[in-house]
Amino acid sequence: MPRYTIHPSDAKLLEKDDIEKFINGTNREDLKFLITFLWLTGVRPAELKEMRREHIEINDSSVILRIPTLKLGEAQNFTLRERTLKFARPSGLETNWQLERVIEYLKTLPPEAPLCRFTKRWLEIQIKKIGIRVFGIPYTPYHIRHSAITREARTHNLSELMHFKGSKSAKSVEAYLHAYPYEVKI
Repeated sequence: MPRYTIHPSDAKLLEKDDIEKFINGTNREDLKFLITFLWLTGVRPAELKEMRREHIEINDSSVILRIPTLKLGEAQNFTLRERTLKFARPSGLETNWQLERVIEYLKTLPPEAPLCRFTKRWLEIQIKKIGIRVFGIPYTPYHIRHSAITREARTHNLSELMHFKGSKSAKSVEAYLHAYPYEVKI
């Protein structure tokens, strides 16, 4: 079960500008990478701990992540043990600064290196400290994850959102679906 110091509904949903403030709230390159990676991928902290550099393929046009899915669900019968996320690498004015920051850090790691060499508790404490210092709110890695999933819910269908979240149930993604005004064209 995720550890929260405040309930997610009481915390401000983090947006792209907030993540940049979060990242600027530390001088540690490894922590900047971890925050950016959580925001970009929406991985669970336990999945992040399991990931190694070899789980990520980088080429000129994309970055492909193989994320071990550790959450089995109450019935312990979730068969998706790994999910794949593919990020396009646009160039020029469309360059994704978050993705490029992740790539630059990954280039410094050997293939067998873990992406997060710290405990989940250490990461939680560091993110809480930054959240309090920058926003006055004790955010956790799960707040970043939920903000990332909510961001993806704005542009992806239910099946894609379930895959991004690492979920077998549509019910588990309901909390991320919000009605947004849009224009109906006939």
